[in-house]
Amino acid sequence: MTIKLFLIRHAESIDNIQGRFSGLRNVELTDKGVEQAEKLSFRLKHKTMDTVYCSDLKRAKQTAEIVFAKKGIEIKTNSKFRELDLGAWEGHTYEEVKAKFGYGDEFNPWMGNVGSKIIIPQGEKIKSFNDKVMNELSIILEQYRVKDEDKNIAIVCHGVVIRAILSNALKMDLNNMWYIEQDSTALNIISYLNNAIIVNLINDTAHLEEWCNMD
Repeated sequence: MTIKLFLIRHAESIDNIQGRFSGLRNVELTDKGVEQAEKLSFRLKHKTMDTVYCSDLKRAKQTAEIVFAKKGIEIKTNSKFRELDLGAWEGHTYEEVKAKFGYGDEFNPWMGNVGSKIIIPQGEKIKSFNDKVMNELSIILEQYRVKDEDKNIAIVCHGVVIRAILSNALKMDLNNMWYIEQDSTALNIISYLNNAIIVNLINDTAHLEEWCNMD
């Protein structure tokens, strides 16, 4: 029995192109983002999903609806798969955050300063965030553990959610999760076997390449 988990990062959002931190901000996709999601939908058109979950934030819901709506699958929203709460950083650009809080030139929010023990002002701790995500994922996986039946589950969510799940699957320290790239509509696949966890794919965006034709 194998549960294959398809982790999908949402398509390009308005905050993405403006370079703004948007943890819990409810921003929409750009026109380019809609096109990205349509390309991923084409890529997965022959892939059967037993269930689809998504974050309840707009950019994830929009992506999930575009990718899976034509399949007639019920999309289950789940607030536990929201992005990390970035507190006082929300809505600000990198330079604005750096200036507002007096961070020095060494400030690097994703690959140094924001480790599992770092606290973003009014934000969420990485450790508690990870526990919330992994507890919810464990509940979902347990629901679909049926003897001798393989299952495909998709979760459309956010970069930090996916990094946390991948870090646990790879037995990585959470401080190193920021070295895992997650581009818009990135596809990641993890296989949960009876006695092992296998990471099959990370940050794959082949569907966005010019050679990928939807005709």
